[in-house]
Amino acid sequence: MGMRTRANAPALSLGVWLLLGVVNQASATTYNCSLFPDGLDDPSIVTIDCYEGNFDGVFPEEIFSLPLLKTLKLTNNRLTGELPSDLSNLTALEDLELFDNSLTGQLPSKLPPKLVNLILYGNELRGSIPAWDGPFDTLTQLRINDNKLEGSVPEELASFTNLDYFVIAGNQLTGCIPDALVGICDSLDCSESEQECGTLNVCSANQACTSSPTFAPSTSPSKAPSSSPTP
Repeated sequence: MGMRTRANAPALSLGVWLLLGVVNQASATTYNCSLFPDGLDDPSIVTIDCYEGNFDGVFPEEIFSLPLLKTLKLTNNRLTGELPSDLSNLTALEDLELFDNSLTGQLPSKLPPKLVNLILYGNELRGSIPAWDGPFDTLTQLRINDNKLEGSVPEELASFTNLDYFVIAGNQLTGCIPDALVGICDSLDCSESEQECGTLNVCSANQACTSSPTFAPSTSPSKAPSSSPTP
């Protein structure tokens, strides 16, 4: 019987791969975008950075089984499909940037424990913003504007004490920014102009609302600086 190749190997935990000697830090690699979507089952992949690759089709699910994945950037493509509801198994992931695609479904209910940047604007995501239970100490960018999100902004988001950019314009959100969340962010952006959000004046005044206005949609994505190039 021939030896099983890595391409045919089952999706195993990081600990198992390390025990098998298949994965080690020295062999960690950056994915070659010219191969997309082939080769995404390589457990040594640490970085996927494929900006504006003209990729289409359903988002490759095998990406979410990569044990060492630290950076996932597949921005400004034409990818469809849904994100998994639970991303907590991606214990190394810090950057998740999938903006300007055609992703559907809902926001993940559980996030990677070391996530720093969650940038998903410009998709077709629906449902409400989850009351995430972390990562409270690491997340600095939460940019989910220009989707089709509904409902209110959960007060639990105030637990992300290191949040610098919180961008929610261009959805169908209702109600107010929770008092505890206002003042945490360096850039609290709920409208394109960063000056008003319907009658909710919190973006520039840095004050919580006292009434129950709706969130004004933007005409184009509100984009704060990121590590990926922006169009």
